[in-house]
Amino acid sequence: MSEENENTKTAFSLLKTFPNPTRENQLETAEFLHACSDAVQLFEKFGKAFASLIADMKQNIETLKEKYHENIVKNQYVERMILGEKKETGVRGMATEALLWLARELHFYSLFFKYATSNETEKEQPEEVSSLFRKAYAESLELHHGWLGTQLVQLLIENVPCNKDFFQMFKLDNNCYKKERVLHDMRQYNQELMACVSRLRGFYDEY
Repeated sequence: MSEENENTKTAFSLLKTFPNPTRENQLETAEFLHACSDAVQLFEKFGKAFASLIADMKQNIETLKEKYHENIVKNQYVERMILGEKKETGVRGMATEALLWLARELHFYSLFFKYATSNETEKEQPEEVSSLFRKAYAESLELHHGWLGTQLVQLLIENVPCNKDFFQMFKLDNNCYKKERVLHDMRQYNQELMACVSRLRGFYDEY
């Protein structure tokens, strides 16, 4: 990698990417949870606006980690782990609910990244980041939140940084800021995230 590319590396370059499904269309549990934990660290850069959402994500990840470590061989794959819990309990258990909400939360962020990258490259007058978050929220989490929760999230979204400050948050310390590099890395990262979310949503459709 050239010195210029090294000097413009972004926070996305430090993240564990989300796993691709195996030939059996399953996700490796350990890799998935590692990627989720890294993603939370990235989302924390967005500021206090999403503190409650991030706290919920952390709890869901911890619940899944606990289930995974009950039997790491048996629970090697996310889908197998969830189906095993259903077989054990006969109902939706804690891990099943945790993964369901984690998938919804990841869907929200993947939609935002999708809109953010297209907004900055395809529109002559880009929308503000807050508008893109509202759009992503309306198509994901809002469908599952109650009225009070929705009103709270909509209010908190108003506190996200403006476009200029938002994209600069992804540069690494002491590195040069290049918006084009941020958008490129965001788009690359989101390809794997969206594929993972699609797999999880499909799994729950069949569950």
